[in-house]
Amino acid sequence: MMTWLVLPIAFCCEFVDQYLGMGFGTILAPVLLLMGFKPMEVVPIILLEEVISGMTGVFFHHRNGNCDMSPSQRPFKIATRITIFTVVGTVAGVVAFINIAQSALTGLIAVIVLAMGVIILWNRKNQFEYSKARIYTVSTIASFNKGISGGGYGPLMMGGNILSGVKTKEAIAIVCFAEAVCCALGFTLYAFSKSIVWTLAPYILVGGFLAVPVGARLVRQTDETKLKTMAGVMILILGTILLFKTLLK
Repeated sequence: MMTWLVLPIAFCCEFVDQYLGMGFGTILAPVLLLMGFKPMEVVPIILLEEVISGMTGVFFHHRNGNCDMSPSQRPFKIATRITIFTVVGTVAGVVAFINIAQSALTGLIAVIVLAMGVIILWNRKNQFEYSKARIYTVSTIASFNKGISGGGYGPLMMGGNILSGVKTKEAIAIVCFAEAVCCALGFTLYAFSKSIVWTLAPYILVGGFLAVPVGARLVRQTDETKLKTMAGVMILILGTILLFKTLLK
């Protein structure tokens, strides 16, 4: 098994994640499983990597002017508030994974993601009305899916934030922050199960970390409408991947 290939694959996935706010776990997890790696080699390490890349991403997005994550600003307040809902969803997801291994909600989540992508693309030139309720609801669903599968958080959270009236560049930084919290909790819960396999850790962690500043810099150079369009397309692609994963199980 060519383990060294995991590093460049992780770099590419994290670049997409930092540029569009989604895609790392959703793409990397099934790719690694298809390469023959076991779930406990993949899911916990992906969660650990996204703790590191999430907080690093917040720093670089703030530094590049993509989003003001100062404590007094709205994006930071949104990010910190949704962590409560993230905690609830992640705990439920990890417990479900450890005890039942699969979730009947995966197919429904894929359909929700696809619908979000269509709505965002249809209204890509418009700014949605701000809604706290939509953000908090989506964050709970997204974190549950993250805990049980290692992926799917980004598309749901990005779609939920955009549809809740958050600007695309701000949404990327908010998702970085919230996902880091979600993954920190998820990884901690897996650590208590004492069944993590560390084989892929160096490759996933290094590959992902190197991609963070590159993706954040490119966000700065991209127009908001164009970025929203690309995010909508990516949400559709990832929703399709999630749906196919469900149908093939």
